[in-house]
Amino acid sequence: MLPTSTHDSHASSTRSPGWRFFWAGLALFVFGQLVAPVVTIVGMESSFRRIEALPAPTPDELAVGVDAGLIATAIGLLLGLVGLALLLVGVVRIARNGRTS
Repeated sequence: MLPTSTHDSHASSTRSPGWRFFWAGLALFVFGQLVAPVVTIVGMESSFRRIEALPAPTPDELAVGVDAGLIATAIGLLLGLVGLALLLVGVVRIARNGRTS
C-alpha cells in the first residue's frame, strides 16, 4: 500500500519563494557581470574600427562609441546590482524558512 502522506519537507523547502529569488538573483548577477565587459569590448572595438576608417575624426565621432560602451557597462552593472539584491532577499527568506520549519 502507498503512503497516504505525499508531503515531502525537502521538496517543499526547495519550492519556497526564497529559492526562486536566490536563483533569479544569481542568474542576473552572473549575467550582468559577464555581459557588461563583453558588450563594452565589442562596442569599443567597433568604435575604434570606425575611427580608423575616418581621415580626421571629430570629437563627436569619437564620443559615439565611448557613449555606447559606457551605457552597456552601466546596464550590465545595474543588472548585477538587481541580481545581488534578489540574491540577498532569497538568502534571507531561505534562512527564515529554515528557522521556522
